[in-house]
Amino acid sequence: MAAVSAEDRGHNLQHDIASAIPAEVTQPYKPGGDFAENQLILEVGEIVWVLEQHDSGWWGGHKDSDATMGWFPAGVVRLTGPAANRKSQYYPGSACTNDIRGVASPMGARRASDSHSKFEEHNAELVETNRKLQQELDLERQKRRDEFEEHTDKQSKLLNQIAVISSDVEKMKQEFRRKEAAIQREAESEVSRLQDDLRRKEAELAAVKAKAQQHQQEAADHVQQVKQQQQQQQQQQQQQQQQQQQQ
Repeated sequence: MAAVSAEDRGHNLQHDIASAIPAEVTQPYKPGGDFAENQLILEVGEIVWVLEQHDSGWWGGHKDSDATMGWFPAGVVRLTGPAANRKSQYYPGSACTNDIRGVASPMGARRASDSHSKFEEHNAELVETNRKLQQELDLERQKRRDEFEEHTDKQSKLLNQIAVISSDVEKMKQEFRRKEAAIQREAESEVSRLQDDLRRKEAELAAVKAKAQQHQQEAADHVQQVKQQQQQQQQQQQQQQQQQQQQ
């Protein structure tokens, strides 16, 4: 927050007592620093009459029943008068160089210059910190990109390997089905050939059996003829013997 001009520091502001706003102390405050003598000591529950509300966050006024003027932080009081709904601005550590009835501000011009130097120093630190953080962020992003590219490359290689293996498996399946079909055809052909051989052998066996039966019948017929011939010869011999005996 910018400091008040040197001209204002030397000017004693006059305040209408009717414009004073009552406020209740909500936090105890004990002055400290180079301007402690120009600040009010406050205890919780005390009533303070606020005569000036500076943008720096320092308010000026006096305690109830005490005309001693002084400064105090706006954050330690709560307005209770008609202006209680007005939002207070409190900037801890900011400078105020205005006077009230000859009471010096707790923050002077020297403090403003020091604050500016500290601000520049702090700002430079923030810039450097931001630069380092940005550098670390860039490195981390580059690392992430490298890791992502490496992962993508590995994934691509794995996908290619999977594609090659899948192709080989499909070829093996096709070859297996082809050989299976060939074996099945060969088996069916062999079975058909064996069935044909079996039918042929059965036919040959039937023919042999028929021929054997024919031969057997022919043999039986021959035996019968031989027996008949023998019987006829025996009868002829007997007849010849009988004729010889009769002569």
